[in-house]
Amino acid sequence: MSAASGTPFKVSVGTFMLFFIPSLFINMLLATTLAAAFAAHIAHRVMSRPPPLPPANVGKRVDITRDGFLESKLPARVDAIVIGSGVGSLYTAAFLAKQGKAVVVLEQHYIAGGATHAFEESGFEYDTGVHIVNNPLIASKLMAPVAAEEVKWCIMGNEADGYTHERLLLGKDMDFPCRKSTVFADMKAAFPADADNIQRLRRIVDESQIVLGLDLFCKTLPKCVWRFVKNCLIPDSWWRHIERSGAELVSEYASDKKLQALLLARYGDMGGPPSQVAMSLNPAIAEAFAQDGGGYPIGGPGVFARALIPTIEAAGGRVLVRASVEKILLEGLENVPAGEADDAEVAADAETRIAAVRRAGSGAVNTLLRLVGLGKSAAPRAVGVRVKGKDIYAPLVISGAGAWNTYARLLPRALVKPWGFLEHMRTAQPSVSHVYAFVGLRGDQDELQLPSANFWHMDVSAPDYDVQKAAEAFFKDPLRGPVCCFFGFPSAKDPTYADRNPGKSNCLCFAETSLEAFALFEDAQGKASGRRGAEYEAYKREVG
Repeated sequence: MSAASGTPFKVSVGTFMLFFIPSLFINMLLATTLAAAFAAHIAHRVMSRPPPLPPANVGKRVDITRDGFLESKLPARVDAIVIGSGVGSLYTAAFLAKQGKAVVVLEQHYIAGGATHAFEESGFEYDTGVHIVNNPLIASKLMAPVAAEEVKWCIMGNEADGYTHERLLLGKDMDFPCRKSTVFADMKAAFPADADNIQRLRRIVDESQIVLGLDLFCKTLPKCVWRFVKNCLIPDSWWRHIERSGAELVSEYASDKKLQALLLARYGDMGGPPSQVAMSLNPAIAEAFAQDGGGYPIGGPGVFARALIPTIEAAGGRVLVRASVEKILLEGLENVPAGEADDAEVAADAETRIAAVRRAGSGAVNTLLRLVGLGKSAAPRAVGVRVKGKDIYAPLVISGAGAWNTYARLLPRALVKPWGFLEHMRTAQPSVSHVYAFVGLRGDQDELQLPSANFWHMDVSAPDYDVQKAAEAFFKDPLRGPVCCFFGFPSAKDPTYADRNPGKSNCLCFAETSLEAFALFEDAQGKASGRRGAEYEAYKREVG
């Protein structure tokens, strides 16, 4: 009887086993086959991988970060080339080295480390780009898997001052300490009438950080997923706030002019005047430092390069300085000039392409630099770089030299043009410029007792305390405008500075300004210090 007639549908044990056992057998066979195929693939990858090179024979040298380029220093096999030696490039190279790759890092400067390097002048040591780091514990965890030695941190400030990492100076009227864990509580205590507004701004920052995190994550996913998240999961108000400038948002939510100035005083961390910087970034920095305080690497910023370079060298790689990359070599387009190729050169017949990647060794992997296809021809591939007339080949080429240098200078223009990147970059505003002053001080920390906190000085006064107005005036005329600047004492942040520089201390000052302020000295760009002309030197003395 059928089930429709009301009689229960029954299956005998024999019938069940007749269908179940073959099905189970087929599934087990399929799973075993897939597992065997996966194991064979892994075994093939492992067996076809070139054997690791012995550690680099570096010989005698003065400094691990100043290893000058020579062709004889290149390893016998180069698995990857990294252009630039900023901390991101060095970290990438060290990560690859941990996988057994022989990586060559090429840096045009005389010292590796990018903005984390330190230099000496007249017997004093100065850092250049690392003045404070938030969440140093997280930074340590990120460095641990690839660093040859532990990067240790000193928390700025001390117990007596509540671990103050920064002080915000509003002219002569206010000195506000930014203390670990109490930044916003201290603001509420100083401005009780605006306590609710401060809390509201903090909530806006939290919402904006969620949006920023989702934005970065979803950009790795298909566009349809990001559109769904943006349109269906994120409230419109969160987007509205994230795109508003600091000057706009502060004027709406903070009634006290002095509080407005405090909230905007860190605009130098953002890279532009308050009207050009999203407000969500400014308090977000305060929020980050409020949780864990500010940290500074013990041994100075140069410890990052010194911790990562030995990992690279242990796998047979090298970090070479004074190695300016002239062009990125493309398979089949070796003779095309970087940055100025025309369409005829780019449309070279695919049959004439030289399989340079095979010359780099077996087991070549896809490069991270994927270029657009050219008509019916195969898409060109990055297979190496040219340095001082020497062609260096590798199956993997990574550029850490910045978008403009990579697309406009190192690659043929006609290859990049279809992407539209150059047009987009031309429409972007130039980033801010900085005026630096490095000051050497006689006497060590025990003698001078310098504060370890950083200082943001805003040359503003009652009744308006207008940071935006002061910033605009300084951007327009750094010599005569109100001084809005940062200064700190790196020697006071690093407990080992005196060991390296006995009887000495240092001070670093910088201010943001526009590129137009130095347009008169465009001809001095690229020239060595002391050879930039009398007019430039006179302007430099006037600024100092």
